[in-house]
Amino acid sequence: MGYSYFLLVSEVIDIILTIVVGILIGILFAFFYFRAKIESMARKRGEEMGQRVFEQRKTELEGVFEEKFKALLEQWKIESEKAFREDALARSRAVLKGALAEQLAPIFKIFGYNPSDARFIGDPVDYVIFDGYTKVKERIEDAPISIILADVKTGEAGLTYEQRRIQRGIEQGLVKFETIRM
Repeated sequence: MGYSYFLLVSEVIDIILTIVVGILIGILFAFFYFRAKIESMARKRGEEMGQRVFEQRKTELEGVFEEKFKALLEQWKIESEKAFREDALARSRAVLKGALAEQLAPIFKIFGYNPSDARFIGDPVDYVIFDGYTKVKERIEDAPISIILADVKTGEAGLTYEQRRIQRGIEQGLVKFETIRM
């Protein structure tokens, strides 16, 4: 009986040790599982808080940048509008000077022709000049009359596309005189 009793106690101790080891393993597993869960929740909560702080700061910065760029945009608008107005005034003055020069050109010596021989038509050229017409009309001369198509330019202005085509036509001799009878 002593030996079998010892075997029985030994088995009971083994079972108890197995149960205790199982419980310890269960406790350790639960500890690590819940610890990981809590860390995960804390990390998630930290990320959420970090995200909220990030979004808050982002919104604040966006507001600051928006205000700054609105101010810069307004300043640019004011400066650009001023530049546009100055440019428009300069162009307007240039157009007025050109129109004035076109109308007054015959009275200046640089015009080079008798003002009474010039006829202002404005478009596509400024003047048709019948050079010598006044002398023929007043019977001072009896000579053919030269016909000149002239355009008055001021500053850096050049001929328009249409005026260059007219010039080319004249150079190619595409000029004639017609009588149209009604």
